[in-house]
Amino acid sequence: MENKRIPFEQLPITDRFMFAMVFSHKEIAKPFLEAVLGIKIHELRDPEPEKTVEVSPFYKGIRYDVFVKETGPGGEILRSFDIEMQMEDTKEIPKRTRYYQAMCDSESLNKGEVYYNLKELYIMFPHRG
Repeated sequence: MENKRIPFEQLPITDRFMFAMVFSHKEIAKPFLEAVLGIKIHELRDPEPEKTVEVSPFYKGIRYDVFVKETGPGGEILRSFDIEMQMEDTKEIPKRTRYYQAMCDSESLNKGEVYYNLKELYIMFPHRG
């Protein structure tokens, strides 16, 4: 199998590297999220491309393509966003989204904290279908 090198300038946004590179800049991620979701975002923390979450060596972990949190005026977390690049419909997006949400929520509360404190979470799986 031959690896073809594509010049950086010609990489499409659908390329895994380019997608993570572009959306790891909050100056790009913020207006994108505001436009797509029709919301106003106060401030984004630095986006984390290819962030992985593993709760146990025995259970399936996840890898977010780009994960970013919105913070309020006092630095408190307001919402979280997972931006995924999905190039094909694998017919499992609803269950995959459910699993990603569960994994993200499992890290959101400390022991003894009430469920009411869960923050908004947006998981985006745009794809061509």
